[in-house]
Amino acid sequence: WSEVAAARRSGVVVYATLIGAPSRASRNADLAELLSFGLARYRLATLVRRGQALATVEVPYGGRPLALVAERGVRQVVRVGRPLKERVVAPLAVSLPVRRGERLGEVRVYDRRRLLARVPLVAARSVSRPDLLGRVGYYAERTVRHIWSWIS
Repeated sequence: WSEVAAARRSGVVVYATLIGAPSRASRNADLAELLSFGLARYRLATLVRRGQALATVEVPYGGRPLALVAERGVRQVVRVGRPLKERVVAPLAVSLPVRRGERLGEVRVYDRRRLLARVPLVAARSVSRPDLLGRVGYYAERTVRHIWSWIS
C-alpha cells in the first residue's frame, strides 16, 4: 500500500509520501504521523511588535535620545528551530524638527538570506527645533565645559 498526501495548517502545506506499507491501516496511521510531524515544524510567530522600540537616535542641541518604534506588527509562519536575523537600518542622529510618526529607518527580518519582513521605524515623539536663545545657551554651555576640561 502506497500513498501521497498533503495537509495544510496556518498557511503551510506539508506533503508526505509513504511507499510499501504492509496494510491500509498501518499506512494511514504512519501517514497521519508524518503529516503531524511536518506540521509541528512550523508555527505562527510575532516577528515585529507594533510600537516596539528597536533603535534610538541622537537629537541635536543636547536633547534626550529619540526612540524609533515599529510602525506596524508582523506575524508570520516560520520554521521551528531556524534562527531569524533582525537587521535595523537607522541614522545615528536626526536633524530637527522631527514629527511623531515620521519614518526614519526600517527593520528587516531574515530567515537565512530570505527577507521575511520589512517594517518602517517611526519617531516615537515629536522634537521641535530650539529657538535662538536655546541654541545659544546650548553652545555656551558646551564652550564652558570644554574650557573647564582644559583646566581640570
